Amino acid sequence: MSQTHVDLAVISAIRRLPGFPSLDVLDLSCGEGAVLEALDAAGCRCTGSHYRSDDYIINSPREVLRKVKLVDGVDLHKPLPFADASFDVVILAEILEHLLDHVSV
Repeated sequence: MSQTHVDLAVISAIRRLPGFPSLDVLDLSCGEGAVLEALDAAGCRCTGSHYRSDDYIINSPREVLRKVKLVDGVDLHKPLPFADASFDVVILAEILEHLLDHVSV
């Protein structure tokens, strides 16, 4: 579960980027989608990812994850399944502590 103060800091930082709100955003391992929800509502084009397709987040997604593009099965220890330069912003928040190898990510 994400922490509200972290979500707000990420959203605030993205809101200050050039081109906001017309940004393509990828949130790697987006959890329940709190950050994507705010950015989608602001007008960003949002994609979220999740590793486990059997997880409750995929099986019973919140409304925002039914609205934005959600890609499951994205293993952060392997090359990402997205073309180079597909996104203006890539978010990797509150996930590093769950990974086995930080260097490969």
